[in-house]
Amino acid sequence: MLRLLIGIVIIIFTFLFYKNFNKIDNKIDNKNKNDNICRGKLSDKGYLEHMIPHHQVAVDISIMLQKKTKSPVMQEILRGLIWTQKYEIELMKKMLNKLPFDNIIKNNNHIYLPTISDYLKPNELGLTNTYCDPHFFNPEEHMKHMEGMVLDDEMYIKHMIPHHQVAVDMSKVLLKNTKNSFMVHLAYRIIRSQQSEIYLLDNILKNKYKYKSELLT
Repeated sequence: MLRLLIGIVIIIFTFLFYKNFNKIDNKIDNKNKNDNICRGKLSDKGYLEHMIPHHQVAVDISIMLQKKTKSPVMQEILRGLIWTQKYEIELMKKMLNKLPFDNIIKNNNHIYLPTISDYLKPNELGLTNTYCDPHFFNPEEHMKHMEGMVLDDEMYIKHMIPHHQVAVDMSKVLLKNTKNSFMVHLAYRIIRSQQSEIYLLDNILKNKYKYKSELLT
């Protein structure tokens, strides 16, 4: 009887151990999968397929804040962001349908060309360690994630800065891999525009108490 009880305990312990081990293993696999999306060897198609919903997430949350914020500064930022990212979404959709492209670069040994934005904190010249949140690439799941949350200017900024940083990192990775001249142009376009917004949003967040009546609601 004692041996039977010991055997049952061992079986239960083994089951629970492997169950928890599989959970940990799945978390690691999901993390590696997300990191590959942000910093892996992105192809032109993979970049476009992920950047389109990534842009849509930014558009959706910006429209949400438009209905709530009373800050004229934030309203101006939101209008610019929504217009730019909607335009780029349509641009990327058209390019995605035209793959493969004809304008191929024979030699892809071009050097990344930094500008002053790369040196304005929190921007960085290289890649960041920003968490590659899977919600950034799934507009529907992201909207569900936002349900029940109280969206305000500060929450929006704290959400949008890492969102933009992921797009910048992906674009810098793409520049190392792509052989297409249009994709080089698109990556630089996204890097420059989103770096400038990161700098602007970070500056607003740092000065929210000093300029609260003008900047944040």
